Amino acid sequence: MKVFYWNIGLLLVLIYIPLFLYSFQQKLQAIYPTNNFKKEVVLKKILAVKSGYYPTYYPTNLLSLNKSIDIYPIGSYPYTSSYMCDEGYGLITYRSDRFGLRNSDKKWSKINQNKNIFIIGDSLVQGQCVPKNSTITSNIENLTGENTLNLGMGGNTPYEYMASLKSIVKPIIKNSTHQNIVIILFFANDNILINRKKESLLNSVNSIVKSSITSGINPTNKYKDSFKSFIKNNYPHDSQEAIISRIQIKKENPMSKLSLYSSILTLYPIRITRAALKTNVAQDNPSINTIKLLAEICSNPCKPFVGYIPNNDFYDPHPLSIKYKTTLEEISKNLAIPFIDGTTVINKDNQSNFAPEGRHLSIEGYKKISELIYLKIDSLDS
Repeated sequence: MKVFYWNIGLLLVLIYIPLFLYSFQQKLQAIYPTNNFKKEVVLKKILAVKSGYYPTYYPTNLLSLNKSIDIYPIGSYPYTSSYMCDEGYGLITYRSDRFGLRNSDKKWSKINQNKNIFIIGDSLVQGQCVPKNSTITSNIENLTGENTLNLGMGGNTPYEYMASLKSIVKPIIKNSTHQNIVIILFFANDNILINRKKESLLNSVNSIVKSSITSGINPTNKYKDSFKSFIKNNYPHDSQEAIISRIQIKKENPMSKLSLYSSILTLYPIRITRAALKTNVAQDNPSINTIKLLAEICSNPCKPFVGYIPNNDFYDPHPLSIKYKTTLEEISKNLAIPFIDGTTVINKDNQSNFAPEGRHLSIEGYKKISELIYLKIDSLDS
């Protein structure tokens, strides 16, 4: 009988070990990149602040504050030397344009005289964490020769995509005499649930642009004043000391480490994956509504495109990513919108497609996605 129990115990251990290793792999992103690298990045940010740079104020962070806001933020603080992130290519800095986005400001001045390509998305469209000439918009502009606008911000969700469509893209396209292209690039974490606060704010979104013969497209005074007032009241924008205090290296919380170990030992990643795989992607969620809005706003002569950029399964797993991508593709097809499948060029298991010290794409990964987009656009133009 003793041998029987020993065998049962050994069998359970042999079953548990591979499950434990899988859980460890799935939770590795919680301790990646290394602590030393994180400390180096914090020091770089502090030096940037002391040199006159400010943090990027992301729309989703602004909306997460328990404060009322009368506009839907699209970008960060305008005309500001800002820093973003470092995932192995150095701390990325840029000067924001008139909308607080990562563009050369002169692009907005020539919108009325050109065919334009608008690219909407999250941190991957914004270009985290690579230099300006390696972003998707820069690559596309170099390949097409067209005026290409970056409407991406880190942390953006389908709600921010819809806000950009309604407040910027729609009024520009409506009054344009040129054929424009609008591309929305989704990522695995865009598969979100309905957010009532954002739904309510989105319903009140109107145009935030005004057109000028001399300076092209500009944000309205109401948008500029409301945004600046909100930042001033909620962030110490003019205080270097206050900004530095927010990014100082904090003492490691032992409870967070305990929580990490507990989730691995209890096989949490496997349990949550199993639950997710039983869940269907809703047919009436923010992602689907975004594509429907794109089809409504961008019609002939405007050309809409929907794309999907895959995640790194090792450091940034999303159990529903394949199902989510399939849903996006089906909805796009039903609305006669060309679909750009990033999984055809980005191998999720090939680390060279991803940043040396983070979850975003590498310079080479951004280049592959950009070339795929260009080929899709070019094939429909020819």
